[in-house]
Amino acid sequence: VTGHRGHIIHCTAHCHTSKTSKTWASTAINHKEVRIKEMGSDTEDKVSSATFTAPRRSWCRRFFVPCTALAAVIAIATSVLFMVGALPVTNPFPKMVVDYYMSDSITFHSAAFKPGEEIPKTYTADSDNVSPPLSWSHVSLPEGTVSLVLTVEDIDFIGGSKNPFVHWLIYDIPADVFHGLPQHIKSGSFTEKVEVSPRGTMDTVPILQGVNSFGSLGYRGPEPPIGKGAHRYFFHLYAIDGIFGEEAFESPPQRSELLGTMYSKFNVLGKGGLMGTYERTDSERKLRGKI
Repeated sequence: VTGHRGHIIHCTAHCHTSKTSKTWASTAINHKEVRIKEMGSDTEDKVSSATFTAPRRSWCRRFFVPCTALAAVIAIATSVLFMVGALPVTNPFPKMVVDYYMSDSITFHSAAFKPGEEIPKTYTADSDNVSPPLSWSHVSLPEGTVSLVLTVEDIDFIGGSKNPFVHWLIYDIPADVFHGLPQHIKSGSFTEKVEVSPRGTMDTVPILQGVNSFGSLGYRGPEPPIGKGAHRYFFHLYAIDGIFGEEAFESPPQRSELLGTMYSKFNVLGKGGLMGTYERTDSERKLRGKI
């Protein structure tokens, strides 16, 4: 006998039959009992019964469909709440890339190029490869700022904004002394410390630099792939309520170590941003005698 959803039912039935021809027909099946009706042409309908235990449906069949439906309802409800603003939109990336979500509160610019424009060749690997002049408004620094941290990153490289190509890391810039950085900050050969003269003074102040993605200390200018279009270079200036010091790292830090320590040890009070572009063409490469 074929039972519920095609299960084969094995049962033993005690039947009362007549001598006349008869046809067997199965009736409704419940979970515990099968009733089989014997139809006779000239006799009373007689009913035989047999009991069986129907196989239970697996947990997958029992729970999969309800759970799938519930997940769909939750997803739709969450989307609607985000659309109407009932739920906040949080940063999907870790804190080390929160700078792309933090609004700029510090007035930050360069005399060498305007925001969004091309970085002059002097500050790239195709020429002098020196750092550009940078300046910021002292009055726009948040209250409580002790030092500044500067990073220069190419987010159009393979790693994108999560793992950008780093061109410069410089930190422990005293906020009460510097209103900017002059052109051509030199890089120490074996130490992260570099002596910089604040604008308008003859004195020098030590500032610390980290390791860029080329594996060297200090600044190294844009050097995007030839013939692949313009890359964007983001200058991020962070205002923090402390100072790292030379003992903060055993060796000059890379980006992940520097920003990870900054967010775990200090409060980031504000940020300034500046973006410039640079593109290398085949004609420029030929002029430099590289091919």
